[in-house]
Amino acid sequence: MWILDAAAERGGIRFWGRGGESKRVAYTPSFLFTLDDPHLHRDLLDGLDERFGLAPCRVQTIFSEEEGYSIAASRKVAGLIEEQSGYSAKIYNLDLRPEQRFLAEKGLTACSLPGEDRFATSFDRSLAGMEISVADPPYRSRVVSRMAVDGKTITGSLPEMLQELATALDDRNPDLILFPHADYWMPLLVSSSEEHGILLPFSRTGRYSRLSARSYWSYGRMVHREGALIPEGRCLIDSSRSFTYRESGIAGVLLASRMTGLAPNLTARLTPGTLISAYENYEAIRRGIAVPFRKWDPEESRPIARLREADKGGMIFQPHPGVYDDVVQVDFTSMYPSIIVGRNLSPETVGGGGEAGFPRFSACAGCRAQAEDESPEEGGETVCGYGQPPEMDAGHQFWLYGLPEREVRVYCSARGDHPACPRDPDCGKRVRRGVRMPCPPRDRRLALGCGW
Repeated sequence: MWILDAAAERGGIRFWGRGGESKRVAYTPSFLFTLDDPHLHRDLLDGLDERFGLAPCRVQTIFSEEEGYSIAASRKVAGLIEEQSGYSAKIYNLDLRPEQRFLAEKGLTACSLPGEDRFATSFDRSLAGMEISVADPPYRSRVVSRMAVDGKTITGSLPEMLQELATALDDRNPDLILFPHADYWMPLLVSSSEEHGILLPFSRTGRYSRLSARSYWSYGRMVHREGALIPEGRCLIDSSRSFTYRESGIAGVLLASRMTGLAPNLTARLTPGTLISAYENYEAIRRGIAVPFRKWDPEESRPIARLREADKGGMIFQPHPGVYDDVVQVDFTSMYPSIIVGRNLSPETVGGGGEAGFPRFSACAGCRAQAEDESPEEGGETVCGYGQPPEMDAGHQFWLYGLPEREVRVYCSARGDHPACPRDPDCGKRVRRGVRMPCPPRDRRLALGCGW
């Protein structure tokens, strides 16, 4: 099924495809937790096992593998575990969306058929679409006097317009609805239709999920995100407020869904930073890495002299006051992604020692048949026999990439066509999976200068 939308239900998840096709799968997500001293909390573990069923397991984190437990319980139970353990318990995989986690565990994703390369920028995005608009100015009026559906004007009383809109939705059965300021008008239209006894089938089930409004500080200014009423089974995009849609169109919204495993209803409304975090969560679950519920590795305290030296930042030249002509501004785009890729910055690589913060090992891409995570030991034998230390043969070096670096590189590779490695025709695909040979040099230049 080409997954257009998903919603968690009691004991399972409902997926929708094109044309209203739907399928329900049984799924009860569990979360993981570890304890510094399990014997100290034996009563807690016995109580959890008796009530919910506790399964001992190995918890693979980005740093190491630990002994832990898996439990299918609510977020409230997780809070009680933290409280009764004196906040020594570390919780994992708790606040992930169930549909995203299910797809990642199964190797599937949204807006894609099984087996498709979800990083491909060219893919089937044919959806039955509809455009709706309200002529009245938003945020200044709560009155709807005129609407339009695919360019056709609808006038009359509000019940008459709602009935005509409902008929159009029924007749055309769109998968995708583009609606400027939809997140402002939808609560009014839905409540008015209920008040007048009109079934307005924006949702294919009649149910809606709510995305809360929030305000946040970003790049020196306060930003407000409108709350949203999201229908089930269809994709409704606020084409005036969606940053992703405004910058990249429906193709960008669907590509974000393919990369994160989230439905387009969400990727059209989330900020780029939240989408990147969602993509990292998807990749972590797909790779079997547990996602921590809380951050417990903040920056440690440092003496002021060391802090001043490390965090002094860039040099800012103060201009002389005056009026100038021909002023030129030079802006370097993608500095953070480029630094992450260039220096392979990641918790599990920076702290592990080795040259430039990360270890390396010798392997040949052309003959390597193992999965990318099955890394040969440094100096170990490979199929082709290139088992020399890395400095002996630069053409057969492999770098051990950290999770953030690998995922940032995916964005880079999605923005340009990387040339195939002369030793490995499949090198382009390996770049998108995070495994790269250092040759040819242009590959690295593309990765660092892609403009993402």
